Amino acid sequence: WISKASATQRAGRASRLRSGRVFRLYPKQIYEKFQAHEESEILRMPLQEVILDLRVTFEDARDFTGVRPILASLLEPPDMANVDSSFDYLFDAGMITTNSDEGGLTTLWRFTGGLSVDLQMSRLIFYAILLGLGEEACVMAAAVSQFKSLFRVAFPFIHTNPAEFNDTIKTASWGQLPLMTEFTQSR
Repeated sequence: WISKASATQRAGRASRLRSGRVFRLYPKQIYEKFQAHEESEILRMPLQEVILDLRVTFEDARDFTGVRPILASLLEPPDMANVDSSFDYLFDAGMITTNSDEGGLTTLWRFTGGLSVDLQMSRLIFYAILLGLGEEACVMAAAVSQFKSLFRVAFPFIHTNPAEFNDTIKTASWGQLPLMTEFTQSR
């Protein structure tokens, strides 16, 4: 569910441009159980990418002592158990050399850190390149990273010609990925 603050903000959207009404699709008893505000993202999300980004940003700074002090100094510091599990994940994934703040960044992270995909997709690309399958992995990562699935089926009541529908979907999906379109056409 959402917080009470989010519910109030969403109700405000109903009358932003002109008078309007909001219809909430939950009973008042559920609304009363909502938290006043959402928990901060730093408290509810995995911290792997935050840790890596902080390490890359500050690793050459003269007075850098690790990411734990930075995280601990935030207005709402994350639970250190979450930080520990993030270090464990990064170590198991081969991104850092030890599962603590003293661990350095590995070659894997140095390569994948510059990619604009999540950690798992960047690992896929890294290992695929080592196996000589880099182009295929880039296409797979781009397809999986799409907001909407590239694999859609024609609905018979709306689309009477499935081949036409599939051509439309193919064009629309690949149109969102100009680099992939260029790659596939150049083969």
